[in-house]
Amino acid sequence: MDRFIEFSKLLGWNDVQLFQHHGNDADAGIPTITWYSEGEFDESLYFQLNIMGGVRIAVYYMKYEIFTGWHKVDSEDLTSEAKRLAPLFSKTNFADDHIMLFKERFPQYTGFYWKDGGGIAQKGNDKRREFVSWVSEEDEIPNSDPAFKTPG
Repeated sequence: MDRFIEFSKLLGWNDVQLFQHHGNDADAGIPTITWYSEGEFDESLYFQLNIMGGVRIAVYYMKYEIFTGWHKVDSEDLTSEAKRLAPLFSKTNFADDHIMLFKERFPQYTGFYWKDGGGIAQKGNDKRREFVSWVSEEDEIPNSDPAFKTPG
């Protein structure tokens, strides 16, 4: 099995699919872009793992105004990374019975919405963020709450 699909499953994302965009003649010099995702880019829950210039992970859940930002993933030890990232990226965190606890625990990832004309913005911060390039400054992900753990 693909190691990034296995990594996603460790976080509870069991329906992740692999996607690629191959450059064409009009895209001369553009490399193949690879990503894994589950869900749709609208009001539903959306998980994405990008593989380009490093590995990055993010969750969008616009129904609840959540965007985690893009977090770096150490692709050398994906099992350890799944344990480290589970407090933020475990799919169970986004279940209806956990979502309010998630928003209380991670207020920095709340208040997001799609801006007219593209991009993502956060309420109270008029500055538009290009959702494809914003990488969270957070190095540490809190994991002290026992409600947030790797599924399984």
